[in-house]
Amino acid sequence: MIRLCLNSACARQLFSRLPYCPYCGTIQQTTTAARSDAVAPPAGGVDTPAAASTELASSGTRPVPRPGQSTAAQLAPPLAPQTPIEQPARAGARPLAAPARWLAAALVLLAAAIYLAAPAWPETGYVAVACDAPAASELTILLDLPAPLEPSTRAEVLVRLSRALDAEQSGVRRISVFSTRARHGDVATPVVSACAAPTMLGSLLGARGLAPQLKAQLLGKIESQLAVQDSAAALTQVVADLSVSQYLRAPQNTLLVFSDLIDKSARFNLFSCDNSQDVIHHYRASHAGAVERPAFRNTAVDLNAVPDPGISPATARCRKAFWQWYFSDAEGPGAQLAMNFLPGRLKKKN
Repeated sequence: MIRLCLNSACARQLFSRLPYCPYCGTIQQTTTAARSDAVAPPAGGVDTPAAASTELASSGTRPVPRPGQSTAAQLAPPLAPQTPIEQPARAGARPLAAPARWLAAALVLLAAAIYLAAPAWPETGYVAVACDAPAASELTILLDLPAPLEPSTRAEVLVRLSRALDAEQSGVRRISVFSTRARHGDVATPVVSACAAPTMLGSLLGARGLAPQLKAQLLGKIESQLAVQDSAAALTQVVADLSVSQYLRAPQNTLLVFSDLIDKSARFNLFSCDNSQDVIHHYRASHAGAVERPAFRNTAVDLNAVPDPGISPATARCRKAFWQWYFSDAEGPGAQLAMNFLPGRLKKKN
């Protein structure tokens, strides 16, 4: 006969008298009062005494099913409902396990240690080194700006200089700044010169860029030169002096020039030229016995021209042809000439 679970909250039908109800997950209390409502077992069946049922319930073992009897009692009981202690603190939230809390605390401590130790870390860019060893590359900056610059022109000059200082390098690189308006008249002596090299940590991390302190010092010297209004030497003379000096003799060199490219001196003047062949002949005749045209090896020349609205179209064409001839005596890997204009113009009084 079919029995009911003795738990009134369940009231499910059972296939036999069982010490453990698989539906509600509670032990059957087979007391005399509880058995008063039970139905007698089917005829010819072997029923389990009450004492045996109590022993099975207390030991946790399961009764052996009879032949033909359902094995519902052998199925794994469902999970018991959560107790109030096991309920989460709020809906949709799950408290962190102990390992997760330890991991979060460790990450917070690591971030704090990195923040506090950052000033003591070694720099990973290109840092200043002594210029004792031969340079693997050279960056030479030449300033020839005879008049104050407009704000847009000045800003662009500093941007291009900053980009050149942060250019990728390997080994020691010497950075030298020259000006045609040197205060002491010796234009062949750099205003400032320094050497930089990548650190071992920077090479491993692939870090680039000049160290901020060294970069600020170089840009500060350059900005001070932009304000100098002393008499200027001829651009061609300064470049010729550089070509026979100790500078620009590394396996890889860059000459970065900022100028209006209007060379003016007592012997030679590009401002009134209208024929490139005539001006080249005149320049060579005026420099007989000296360096007529500089020769460079492994040198990339980058001319940054400041627009001058006071020159004629013929002078502009003559100027371009002259500088192409002047820097054409170059050979070796990386030898090239580029000419780019700057925005704005020179602030001339007349």
